[in-house]
Amino acid sequence: MAKPIVLLLVEDDPNHAELLRRSLAGHSRPFELIWVDTIAAAQRWLGQNTPDLLLTDLYLPDGSGRAFLQNHSKPLPYPVIVQTAFGDEQKAVEVIKAGAFDYLPKRFDLFRELPYLLERALEEWRHQRERQEMEARLQTGESVFRAIFENAPVGVLYFDEKGVVQAANSSLARMLSLPRESLVGLELLHVPYEPIVVSIQRVLAGEKVSWEVDFRSRPYQPGLAVRAQLSPVQLPDGKVIGGVAILEEITAERDDRDLHQALYEIADLANRAEDAATLYAGIHQIVRRILPAENFYIALWDKRTKRLCFPYWVDQHEPNPGTVPLAKGLTEYVLQSGRTLLAENELCEQMEKRGEIERIAAPSAGWLGVPLKDRSGAVFGAVVVQSYDPRVRYNLHQAGIMEYIAAQIAQVLQRFQAEEEERRQRQIAEALLEATAAFSQSLDLERVFERILAQLDHLSPYTHCSLWLIEGKWAQVVAEAGRPLPKTEEAHKLSWQELDTLWQIYSTKLPLFIIDTQAYPHWHLIPGLEWVRTYLGLPLSVKGSVIGFLNLGFETVVEIDPADIGPLEAFANLAAQAIENARLYRQAQELAIHDELTCIYNRRGLKILAWREFERAVRYQRPLSVLFADVDDFKAFNDRYSYTLGDRVLKEIAQCLVSHLREIDLPARFGGDEFVVVLPETSREEAIRVVRRLNSLIRQIALDHEGKPLSISVTFGLAERLESDSSWEELLERAANSLRRAKREGVPLFVV
Repeated sequence: MAKPIVLLLVEDDPNHAELLRRSLAGHSRPFELIWVDTIAAAQRWLGQNTPDLLLTDLYLPDGSGRAFLQNHSKPLPYPVIVQTAFGDEQKAVEVIKAGAFDYLPKRFDLFRELPYLLERALEEWRHQRERQEMEARLQTGESVFRAIFENAPVGVLYFDEKGVVQAANSSLARMLSLPRESLVGLELLHVPYEPIVVSIQRVLAGEKVSWEVDFRSRPYQPGLAVRAQLSPVQLPDGKVIGGVAILEEITAERDDRDLHQALYEIADLANRAEDAATLYAGIHQIVRRILPAENFYIALWDKRTKRLCFPYWVDQHEPNPGTVPLAKGLTEYVLQSGRTLLAENELCEQMEKRGEIERIAAPSAGWLGVPLKDRSGAVFGAVVVQSYDPRVRYNLHQAGIMEYIAAQIAQVLQRFQAEEEERRQRQIAEALLEATAAFSQSLDLERVFERILAQLDHLSPYTHCSLWLIEGKWAQVVAEAGRPLPKTEEAHKLSWQELDTLWQIYSTKLPLFIIDTQAYPHWHLIPGLEWVRTYLGLPLSVKGSVIGFLNLGFETVVEIDPADIGPLEAFANLAAQAIENARLYRQAQELAIHDELTCIYNRRGLKILAWREFERAVRYQRPLSVLFADVDDFKAFNDRYSYTLGDRVLKEIAQCLVSHLREIDLPARFGGDEFVVVLPETSREEAIRVVRRLNSLIRQIALDHEGKPLSISVTFGLAERLESDSSWEELLERAANSLRRAKREGVPLFVV
């Protein structure tokens, strides 16, 4: 239960006192009413007691209610509220000026509301006292606070409960480069930066807030990085009346931290990157976080060839120049001088007038290049950032930062290049071993071509690759990969002896490397191949004889190290031997499956190829027909005329079959005067038409003996594949039975 409010009532009208008692009795919060009717009685009671609230009439029998406010050197420990009759408001105002907390008019319609008014007045008085005590304490410590406030090495500001800055020290003004007067009155809840607004709102809600904010677009740029501690200023009852913010500039700390983080990330990236392209792109992203580096490139210098390459290049206006001879550009100046160059457009113009540089690309507003040096101090490259935006200017501090980064990049690049070289050599060795194994696994010529191109991917990042084999005076493309050749005869078959490049490879039996075809006087430009900028041709040699060429084309100028050509040459020799082995095997296979007399398939070749067609017809449910034929009265023909003329008959019939059948059909000599023809995708009705046409053509074959014309004829048996046929041999046997039936019945064709 709430503690009662002790109310001392000084009132000479008993009726008024009774009305007040009844009003207080019905209030939710209890009141303990002490009623006296004179000032003297009240003062005797106050000598022994202290009320929570004193309510007095303005006019009393022994004096004025102002008596309770006199002779007090310090504030009363309770509020005094004066009641006045209607019309005495001016007197009440004078009493309030004398120290009364408030006044209430004596009106009967206010008795019901009086408990609420008294309770609220008491609460307001207590808040006022607490505020006064706080102000007193603040005033007591003001001199100490002011000394600390003014001399603090960090920025300090105080804001009120509305978020309006009431005070700011000189350190904060210097930190923000603003007049101190401009900070006072600043409405922090309306600044155009949401994190500040949210922080002030949280502080005014009673929270402590800490944050770090970097107001710069990126590290090492103009602006500030700030660490802030914000605390609410609260009264004893917890009411927040404002807040204090302590701000410390941490720009240098953040820069130092960002630099160390960048160096760490570059070192970590070198351990994680799987290839040079990933490494370079990752370095660019790291540098972009601390410098304006939308345009960024890495240049590497080959002192042996005096050429410059750009393994990584990002530029808003200029394409990657590729590999170029050393010139007199800004990059070359850094490489040859070994010094950092901070060059704005004005300085570049002066250097150009002095002949120190020559403008090569579009002028930039800001350019910063730093040499990359190895452990001995020798320059092997440069890292460059540049901007075409006139608002971006690099400074000496940023140049120093880039030197730190460049030193780390140089160390990482050297280690990565060493690892990459070791990895590349290992890959070359593995690729050659794999190529040897792959080439020995197949004697099929087409598979050998495929494996050559597949294995070559491990050795060279070509744009186009093609295999050319020599066939007499012609060199013909047998396989290609990458960007395709034009679909023209000149691009796929040409007289190789008339091409200076191929003739040089053939006659020297050595590789030919052309770094820039546009500068090569004997380059034969084939229409459609204008894009080839760098060319590497390798001989395909077997036992000292060149059987063809391995050609690599690159769409950009590419510097190929001579050390890299050796493995490619070894690969070409392996490929040449594999091609030769496959060609010899194909020739042997051709002899093994072809009839020596008629040059069409023999019985063995028929079995191999017919099985494939039979299985395909079964798998895809396609029609397949077989013709079985022999020459009528061929034994008598041989006995009568000669075996030589009989052989001619067989060759003429074979030639007729080859000339008048489709490419997919398989004509074969089964033995003696017997022939078999496999007709894929052919129904029985279509096969009958084929037989009639062949019979007519065979009868037209012109033969003579001793000046007399001879005629020949052939009898056919036909069988179409049935669902019940379980094998090729079963289908062939049905065709043979059909032929025997045709012979018995004396008809040119019998169909099963």
